[in-house]
Amino acid sequence: MRTIHNQSFKKQAVEKALNRAHGIMLNEIINEFGISRSTLYKWIRDARDNKLERIRDGGILNSHNEKRPQD
Repeated sequence: MRTIHNQSFKKQAVEKALNRAHGIMLNEIINEFGISRSTLYKWIRDARDNKLERIRDGGILNSHNEKRPQD
C-alpha cells in the first residue's frame, strides 16, 4: 500500500536534506523519514518547481541560493 505524506512532512524532509550538516549523508535522512532516495529527489525537484509550498527560513529554494543534494 502506498503511503501518502502531507506537505509538512515533505517540507521537513527537503529542508533537512538541503540544510544538513557536513558529514551527514542523505541515506541517514532517507532512513530517518522512511522514504526512498527517488522520493526525496522528487520532493526536492517539486520544491524547486514550486509544487511544494516554499520552505520558510530564508527561502532556501530560491534561484539565487539553490543547493543540490550530495553524498
